Amino acid sequence: MTTVPTLRVIAASSILCFLLLLPLLNLYGDWGIGHFYGVGILAMGADYLSIFFHEIGHTLAAWSFGIPAFPSFDFQHGGGMTYSYEPSRLLAGFIYLLAILGCLWLWRSYYIAIAIGCGIFIVLHIIIHLTGGAQAAVTFMGHGFETLVGAALIFLSLLNITTRGSIDRYLNMTFGLYIFFSQILDFRILHSPEGRIAYSEQKGGHVQGDLEVLARTWNVEIASVANIYILYNVFIYAVMIGLYFWVRKDFSRQGA
Repeated sequence: MTTVPTLRVIAASSILCFLLLLPLLNLYGDWGIGHFYGVGILAMGADYLSIFFHEIGHTLAAWSFGIPAFPSFDFQHGGGMTYSYEPSRLLAGFIYLLAILGCLWLWRSYYIAIAIGCGIFIVLHIIIHLTGGAQAAVTFMGHGFETLVGAALIFLSLLNITTRGSIDRYLNMTFGLYIFFSQILDFRILHSPEGRIAYSEQKGGHVQGDLEVLARTWNVEIASVANIYILYNVFIYAVMIGLYFWVRKDFSRQGA
Protein backbone atom coordinates (compact mmCIF):
# COMPACT_ATOMS: atom_id res chain seq x y z
CA MET A 1 0.00 0.00 0.00
CA THR A 2 1.35 3.41 -1.01
CA THR A 3 1.82 5.86 1.86
CA VAL A 4 0.49 9.37 1.25
CA PRO A 5 3.23 11.98 1.81
CA THR A 6 2.82 13.75 5.15
CA LEU A 7 3.11 17.24 3.67
CA ARG A 8 0.28 16.46 1.25
CA VAL A 9 -1.90 15.33 4.15
CA ILE A 10 -1.12 18.50 6.11
CA ALA A 11 -1.79 20.77 3.12
CA ALA A 12 -5.07 19.16 2.09
CA SER A 13 -6.30 18.90 5.68
CA SER A 14 -5.44 22.56 6.30
CA ILE A 15 -7.67 23.56 3.38
CA LEU A 16 -10.51 21.37 4.69
CA CYS A 17 -10.02 22.81 8.18
CA PHE A 18 -10.23 26.36 6.79
CA LEU A 19 -13.55 25.51 5.10
CA LEU A 20 -14.92 24.12 8.37
CA LEU A 21 -13.83 27.30 10.16
CA LEU A 22 -15.64 29.60 7.69
CA PRO A 23 -18.82 29.83 9.80
CA LEU A 24 -16.74 30.84 12.85
CA LEU A 25 -14.78 33.36 10.82
CA ASN A 26 -18.05 34.66 9.43
CA LEU A 27 -19.46 34.98 12.96
CA TYR A 28 -16.45 36.71 14.45
CA GLY A 29 -15.25 38.66 11.42
CA ASP A 30 -18.53 39.27 9.58
CA TRP A 31 -17.08 37.81 6.39
CA GLY A 32 -20.50 37.02 4.97
CA ILE A 33 -19.38 33.74 3.39
CA GLY A 34 -19.85 31.21 6.18
CA HIS A 35 -22.82 29.36 4.69
CA PHE A 36 -22.52 30.53 1.09
CA TYR A 37 -20.35 27.59 0.09
CA GLY A 38 -22.55 25.05 1.85
CA VAL A 39 -20.06 24.21 4.59
CA GLY A 40 -22.44 25.13 7.41
CA ILE A 41 -23.79 21.59 7.88
CA LEU A 42 -20.31 20.03 7.84
CA ALA A 43 -19.05 22.67 10.26
CA MET A 44 -22.01 21.97 12.55
CA GLY A 45 -21.07 18.29 12.52
CA ALA A 46 -17.48 19.12 13.45
CA ASP A 47 -18.72 21.43 16.19
CA TYR A 48 -20.96 18.77 17.72
CA LEU A 49 -18.11 16.28 17.58
CA SER A 50 -16.07 18.82 19.56
CA ILE A 51 -18.95 19.17 22.01
CA PHE A 52 -19.05 15.39 22.41
CA PHE A 53 -15.38 15.28 23.44
CA HIS A 54 -15.87 18.40 25.58
CA GLU A 55 -18.57 16.73 27.68
CA ILE A 56 -16.64 13.44 27.79
CA GLY A 57 -13.74 15.47 29.24
CA HIS A 58 -15.94 16.81 32.04
CA THR A 59 -17.31 13.35 32.66
CA LEU A 60 -13.98 11.51 32.81
CA ALA A 61 -12.47 14.19 35.06
CA ALA A 62 -15.46 14.02 37.39
CA TRP A 63 -15.32 10.23 37.73
CA SER A 64 -11.56 10.41 38.38
CA PHE A 65 -12.35 12.46 41.50
CA GLY A 66 -15.12 10.12 42.62
CA ILE A 67 -17.94 12.29 41.25
CA PRO A 68 -20.53 10.33 39.26
CA ALA A 69 -21.35 12.25 36.08
CA PHE A 70 -23.09 11.70 32.75
CA PRO A 71 -22.74 13.75 29.54
CA SER A 72 -25.53 14.89 27.23
CA PHE A 73 -26.21 17.21 24.30
CA ASP A 74 -28.31 20.30 24.92
CA PHE A 75 -30.47 20.54 21.81
CA GLN A 76 -32.63 23.28 23.30
CA HIS A 77 -29.92 25.91 23.82
CA GLY A 78 -27.05 24.34 21.90
CA GLY A 79 -23.83 22.79 23.16
CA GLY A 80 -23.87 20.15 25.85
CA MET A 81 -24.32 19.55 29.56
CA THR A 82 -22.68 17.18 32.00
CA TYR A 83 -24.86 16.25 34.94
CA SER A 84 -22.94 15.36 38.11
CA TYR A 85 -23.93 14.04 41.51
CA GLU A 86 -22.55 14.14 45.04
CA PRO A 87 -18.90 13.03 45.28
CA SER A 88 -18.20 9.65 46.84
CA ARG A 89 -15.07 9.01 48.90
CA LEU A 90 -15.52 5.27 48.38
CA LEU A 91 -15.62 5.73 44.60
CA ALA A 92 -12.61 8.06 44.70
CA GLY A 93 -10.64 5.54 46.75
CA PHE A 94 -11.52 2.76 44.32
CA ILE A 95 -10.41 4.91 41.35
CA TYR A 96 -7.09 5.70 43.03
CA LEU A 97 -6.58 2.01 43.87
CA LEU A 98 -7.11 1.04 40.22
CA ALA A 99 -4.73 3.80 39.08
CA ILE A 100 -2.00 2.70 41.50
CA LEU A 101 -2.40 -0.97 40.52
CA GLY A 102 -2.17 0.03 36.85
CA CYS A 103 0.97 2.03 37.58
CA LEU A 104 2.54 -0.97 39.37
CA TRP A 105 1.64 -3.24 36.43
CA LEU A 106 3.38 -0.87 34.03
CA TRP A 107 6.46 -0.88 36.27
CA ARG A 108 6.56 -4.68 36.50
CA SER A 109 6.09 -4.90 32.72
CA TYR A 110 9.20 -2.73 32.27
CA TYR A 111 7.34 0.30 30.95
CA ILE A 112 9.40 2.29 33.41
CA ALA A 113 9.11 5.75 31.85
CA ILE A 114 5.33 5.45 31.43
CA ALA A 115 4.98 4.14 34.99
CA ILE A 116 6.95 7.09 36.37
CA GLY A 117 4.83 9.52 34.36
CA CYS A 118 1.63 7.90 35.61
CA GLY A 119 2.93 7.97 39.17
CA ILE A 120 3.65 11.70 38.95
CA PHE A 121 0.17 12.28 37.49
CA ILE A 122 -1.46 10.32 40.34
CA VAL A 123 0.43 12.36 42.96
CA LEU A 124 -0.57 15.66 41.32
CA HIS A 125 -4.15 14.43 41.02
CA ILE A 126 -4.28 13.58 44.74
CA ILE A 127 -2.81 17.00 45.62
CA ILE A 128 -5.49 18.75 43.54
CA HIS A 129 -8.15 16.61 45.22
CA LEU A 130 -6.95 17.26 48.77
CA THR A 131 -6.56 21.01 48.22
CA GLY A 132 -10.15 21.43 47.00
CA GLY A 133 -9.36 21.89 43.33
CA ALA A 134 -11.41 18.95 42.03
CA GLN A 135 -14.35 20.98 40.73
CA ALA A 136 -12.10 23.50 38.98
CA ALA A 137 -10.20 20.62 37.35
CA VAL A 138 -13.47 19.04 36.17
CA THR A 139 -14.54 22.38 34.70
CA PHE A 140 -11.17 22.95 33.04
CA MET A 141 -11.07 19.53 31.40
CA GLY A 142 -13.99 20.22 29.08
CA HIS A 143 -11.93 22.37 26.74
CA GLY A 144 -8.81 20.66 28.09
CA PHE A 145 -9.88 17.23 26.86
CA GLU A 146 -10.82 18.66 23.46
CA THR A 147 -7.23 19.84 23.15
CA LEU A 148 -5.85 16.43 24.13
CA VAL A 149 -8.08 14.70 21.56
CA GLY A 150 -7.08 17.15 18.82
CA ALA A 151 -3.37 16.70 19.54
CA ALA A 152 -3.76 12.91 19.63
CA LEU A 153 -5.54 12.89 16.26
CA ILE A 154 -2.78 14.94 14.62
CA PHE A 155 -0.18 12.67 16.23
CA LEU A 156 -1.87 9.57 14.78
CA SER A 157 -2.10 11.23 11.38
CA LEU A 158 1.56 12.25 11.34
CA LEU A 159 2.66 8.72 12.25
CA ASN A 160 0.20 7.20 9.75
CA ILE A 161 -1.46 5.06 12.42
CA THR A 162 -4.77 4.24 10.76
CA THR A 163 -7.38 1.51 10.54
CA ARG A 164 -8.95 2.37 7.16
CA GLY A 165 -6.04 3.66 5.11
CA SER A 166 -5.21 7.19 4.01
CA ILE A 167 -8.74 8.57 4.54
CA ASP A 168 -8.14 8.24 8.28
CA ARG A 169 -5.01 10.36 8.02
CA TYR A 170 -6.92 13.19 6.35
CA LEU A 171 -9.84 13.03 8.76
CA ASN A 172 -7.63 12.87 11.85
CA MET A 173 -5.46 15.77 10.68
CA THR A 174 -8.45 17.88 9.63
CA PHE A 175 -10.36 17.47 12.88
CA GLY A 176 -7.24 17.87 15.00
CA LEU A 177 -6.47 21.18 13.29
CA TYR A 178 -10.11 22.22 13.56
CA ILE A 179 -10.13 21.69 17.32
CA PHE A 180 -6.97 23.76 17.75
CA PHE A 181 -7.95 26.73 15.62
CA SER A 182 -11.63 26.80 16.63
CA GLN A 183 -10.65 26.94 20.30
CA ILE A 184 -8.07 29.66 19.68
CA LEU A 185 -10.74 31.70 17.85
CA ASP A 186 -13.23 31.15 20.68
CA PHE A 187 -10.73 32.15 23.35
CA ARG A 188 -9.48 35.20 21.45
CA ILE A 189 -13.00 36.61 21.02
CA LEU A 190 -13.40 36.68 24.81
CA HIS A 191 -10.90 39.56 24.91
CA SER A 192 -13.58 41.86 23.43
CA PRO A 193 -16.58 43.21 25.40
CA GLU A 194 -18.95 41.96 22.69
CA GLY A 195 -17.46 38.47 22.88
CA ARG A 196 -17.80 38.34 26.66
CA ILE A 197 -21.44 39.46 26.46
CA ALA A 198 -22.23 36.83 23.83
CA TYR A 199 -20.49 34.17 25.92
CA SER A 200 -22.43 35.10 29.08
CA GLU A 201 -25.72 34.89 27.16
CA GLN A 202 -25.19 31.30 26.01
CA LYS A 203 -27.99 28.90 26.92
CA GLY A 204 -30.24 31.90 27.46
CA GLY A 205 -28.02 33.21 30.24
CA HIS A 206 -29.29 30.51 32.64
CA VAL A 207 -26.00 28.62 32.88
CA GLN A 208 -22.49 30.01 33.22
CA GLY A 209 -19.87 28.87 30.75
CA ASP A 210 -16.75 27.02 31.84
CA LEU A 211 -14.54 30.09 31.55
CA GLU A 212 -16.95 32.15 33.65
CA VAL A 213 -16.96 29.47 36.35
CA LEU A 214 -13.15 29.30 36.36
CA ALA A 215 -12.85 33.11 36.41
CA ARG A 216 -15.10 33.23 39.48
CA THR A 217 -13.29 30.32 41.16
CA TRP A 218 -9.81 31.78 40.56
CA ASN A 219 -10.95 35.39 41.08
CA VAL A 220 -9.55 36.60 37.77
CA GLU A 221 -10.91 38.19 34.60
CA ILE A 222 -12.43 35.88 32.00
CA ALA A 223 -9.84 37.11 29.49
CA SER A 224 -7.12 35.77 31.81
CA VAL A 225 -8.75 32.33 31.80
CA ALA A 226 -8.90 32.51 28.00
CA ASN A 227 -5.17 33.27 27.93
CA ILE A 228 -4.49 30.26 30.17
CA TYR A 229 -6.40 28.05 27.74
CA ILE A 230 -4.50 29.50 24.76
CA LEU A 231 -1.18 28.76 26.47
CA TYR A 232 -2.42 25.28 27.39
CA ASN A 233 -3.35 24.60 23.76
CA VAL A 234 0.03 25.80 22.48
CA PHE A 235 1.83 23.72 25.13
CA ILE A 236 -0.08 20.48 24.43
CA TYR A 237 0.35 20.75 20.66
CA ALA A 238 4.04 21.62 21.07
CA VAL A 239 4.52 18.53 23.24
CA MET A 240 2.72 16.45 20.61
CA ILE A 241 4.99 17.75 17.83
CA GLY A 242 8.08 17.12 19.96
CA LEU A 243 6.88 13.60 20.74
CA TYR A 244 6.30 12.98 17.04
CA PHE A 245 9.89 13.91 16.12
CA TRP A 246 11.11 11.75 19.02
CA VAL A 247 9.31 8.55 18.00
CA ARG A 248 8.97 8.83 14.21
CA LYS A 249 12.32 7.11 13.50
CA ASP A 250 11.21 4.05 15.45
CA PHE A 251 7.94 3.93 13.50
CA SER A 252 9.82 4.33 10.23
CA ARG A 253 12.09 1.39 11.08
CA GLN A 254 9.08 -0.76 12.06
CA GLY A 255 7.37 0.03 8.77
CA ALA A 256 10.47 -0.73 6.71
